[in-house]
Amino acid sequence: MPKLVLLSLIMLCFSWIIYVICNMMDLFILPSYQNYEECEVIQTNGSLEDITFYGNIAIGGEDDRVPLFTESFAASKRKEGRLLAIDIGSKSTYEIPIHNFPKEIGFHPHGLFLFKNETLYILNHAFNRGGERVEVIKLQENEGKIEATYLRSIVFDDEFIAQFNDLAVIDEDEFYITQSIPYNESPEGLDLSGWHQAKMFLTMQFTKSCNLYYCKNVNGKADCKSQDKSNLYNGINILGSTLYVTESVLKQIITYNITEDRSLKFIESFNVLFHPDNIEVSDEPNILYVAGFSKISELADFMEKLKTVKYPELSSGVYKLNHTIGDVSKKNMIMQKKMPISVAAAKNNTFIIGSFTHDMVMICPIKQS
Repeated sequence: MPKLVLLSLIMLCFSWIIYVICNMMDLFILPSYQNYEECEVIQTNGSLEDITFYGNIAIGGEDDRVPLFTESFAASKRKEGRLLAIDIGSKSTYEIPIHNFPKEIGFHPHGLFLFKNETLYILNHAFNRGGERVEVIKLQENEGKIEATYLRSIVFDDEFIAQFNDLAVIDEDEFYITQSIPYNESPEGLDLSGWHQAKMFLTMQFTKSCNLYYCKNVNGKADCKSQDKSNLYNGINILGSTLYVTESVLKQIITYNITEDRSLKFIESFNVLFHPDNIEVSDEPNILYVAGFSKISELADFMEKLKTVKYPELSSGVYKLNHTIGDVSKKNMIMQKKMPISVAAAKNNTFIIGSFTHDMVMICPIKQS
């Protein structure tokens, strides 16, 4: 082979590798910031990764998450989490007490799902004080405020510690749940060593190592069966008989039909121009809102700065999906970098926006066009 041809092939391969790396790190993406100027910030005592509505009151699982992302095996250093109610009209907040919750169990809420508008299912990363579990509580109003009563727990095997992200409930003891960490973590907290994190990043970038599970409560234990596999499942929700799941690495929304025997039949997937996190159903027909961040390269810098900076910036936003089978329209509703947006729930033409690290929520008007 002539040297010139060989050199050209080598340069071509090298250019392709550089392109793949730049594309994987989102270096070609330039976020366009918009519609955040009228958002109001409400400070909280912890971050609210997921938010749902009970009537007109938003409910979030407030937790002390930063130690998990800045120090290895730091589960014991975290403050206990709590449920927080936010009135988006008055911009006021209060803690929702959970009566009869077991004192020996840690409470670190992540994904939330309100079933039949009265029973809240909470994914709880209790680590060394209870493992991975779902708490089931009943909500009720008492003298104008929400209270909660603990009903039961559904506990996962120890091999699933810290692996799950979000859940969608289809019956009192049946739900789908997303796996976003492919390896078992320690009861003492996440392993943030360079090798472990590099292995996890490469695994999730190049292999379908995370599962979408259907789980059933059997005498307090979760009996789970994988329904599908992908690189990194994240948010999940139900609209009618359609299950929506976000795929954060592949930048996709995946849809399935829920069959009578609870198995899932793939319908379609569609690409989005961001890394989606939680997905929330709207009061409007066929409308869902997805939160997500823009660039992997920014996320890596953000996680490093989180060790020394109180509120590092990360470009993230809220996207509106209008979906019917075979047709979807996507619109960027908000893009900002004040906080990493993990969820946006909508009510009465207003967003309430939460974060997986920052001790604040934002309340923003939904701008129609």
